[in-house]
Amino acid sequence: MSDQALPTDQSDSQTQKRRIRKRTGTTRERTGCVTCRRRKKKCTNEYPVCDHCRRLNFECIREEPRQAVVGKSAPGDGSVNGPLPEADTTVLATSSSTVLAVPSSTWTAPVLSLDPVASWPGTAGDSTAATSRRLLLRYYLQTLSTLLTSTLENNCFASVFLPMATESPMLLNAIIAHSSSHLSLRDKSYEVLALQSRSNALSSLAASLSSTDRDPELDLSCCLVLCSMESILGDTSKWYNHLVGASQIIRATSGTMYEDGQLSADQLAQFFNTFEGRWLKRNFAYHDALHTVTMNTRPLISGYYWQSADEEVADSYFGLASRIIYLISEISVLNADMAEATAAFAKEATQSPSPASSTTTGTSPTVIGEDEAKILDDPEIQHVPRSDIPLPETNGQSQVRSDFSSRAQRLESELQEWTPPDCQDIHLKAMAETYRNAALIHLYRVLRRHLPDLTPALDRKLAAPVQGIVEAVEKMPVRCLPETTLLFPLFMAGGETNQADQIRIIRQRMVDIINYRHFHNVEVALTVLDELWRLRAGNTTPGNGQRRVDWVDVLARRRWRLALT
Repeated sequence: MSDQALPTDQSDSQTQKRRIRKRTGTTRERTGCVTCRRRKKKCTNEYPVCDHCRRLNFECIREEPRQAVVGKSAPGDGSVNGPLPEADTTVLATSSSTVLAVPSSTWTAPVLSLDPVASWPGTAGDSTAATSRRLLLRYYLQTLSTLLTSTLENNCFASVFLPMATESPMLLNAIIAHSSSHLSLRDKSYEVLALQSRSNALSSLAASLSSTDRDPELDLSCCLVLCSMESILGDTSKWYNHLVGASQIIRATSGTMYEDGQLSADQLAQFFNTFEGRWLKRNFAYHDALHTVTMNTRPLISGYYWQSADEEVADSYFGLASRIIYLISEISVLNADMAEATAAFAKEATQSPSPASSTTTGTSPTVIGEDEAKILDDPEIQHVPRSDIPLPETNGQSQVRSDFSSRAQRLESELQEWTPPDCQDIHLKAMAETYRNAALIHLYRVLRRHLPDLTPALDRKLAAPVQGIVEAVEKMPVRCLPETTLLFPLFMAGGETNQADQIRIIRQRMVDIINYRHFHNVEVALTVLDELWRLRAGNTTPGNGQRRVDWVDVLARRRWRLALT
């Protein structure tokens, strides 16, 4: 009998071992985020984004909780729980019912689905102040912060500003003002509430700035929130005041209030060095760099002071284009240096005119729009002084021109050779390409302004980046997250193209952003481009030294400070 029992014991032991191995394997397969499981990596299980996905800027996808099945159903029958979403669909809803389905192959940014204003009752004045503030804060968290960010994995509009607001009534007032102001753009019944909220926010900021017990990070945050708010409202002046205030806070904190030189990452290493502080520096740098393009000026603070060791993580504003933002800033520095050099040589020539230049310097100053008036004869165009027309060159000017040309060539080479960091989000990469091409357009425009003899060659070069922007934009679906900051490249491309098909694509995308996101600075920018295209359509081909009308002329006539952020 013992001989007969032995095989049975051995069989039970082997069966137990097999079951243990199988149970261990099943447990390993069912834990962690879907992203790590698809990559066959062990997930660290941090929530909402695991370490691996955060480091690699992957979308950390989690399985939705499974609903209990009551009764039996045939395979494939969706009568109990309803049909499951398709695996290659990514839809972001801004309500609590958000579902992000797992993409089948290449991952793309989620597409926005905006809640109707009717789903936010009680915020237009028919409830208590406390209830309104709670609802406006929820609107900011669920809707506005998502409309503003280019990536969900690093949405600092929510992950930075909201935690800071818990310890700062001033910042909370600014966020509520931003939220109510955006709601008022969607529904005019919120306008009174928005005005009250903006008044509270400005009063809180003024009180903080006059206080001796101040937190620079909170003050800077408030300025940047209000700058973004005024920009989206379509304001053409007040957003700049908040940006200047933000620059003064940074300089005062770093001890460089009265210095005009660059600030490096090392100089600001001990200031704003928290996770929140680093985002604030990037936020400010983005607004600062882009404002130099439309206002034809230097950055308020130059230098790569927001540089980070981990630039593969997409920023909430500029995505993967951190280096490109710095190069845009450097191109604006080059523009300012060239303008100052031209003005210095002009002043020197006026004080000691030579026979060779007497006929040139004796004329009255050239004005912006003079050539356009000859071409268009349009009484709506008003002219403003222009001081960047170069005079005949001397030996000193030739050397300066050579130095500027070398700087421009270095910038052009870096822009042409730059590639975005590795990222599985093809829409973020496409957005980075649009910024690279927009920076090239900015560079060529600067050279064309100061070196008019190179205009034919530069016009030929401009065609490639304009086409590059149009092609990249066409690859990005309407309402994808990175679309939120497409205004700058769209505007730069629109200002340089005369092709009807490119104009149609650019204009339609801007109209889509206006109608869906309700960003009124996009509407202001489109107004400028529409006027520019109308003026150009009515003129003949410039010749005999005539210069075609530019969006700079339209902004000068309207006296607008255009925000492209």
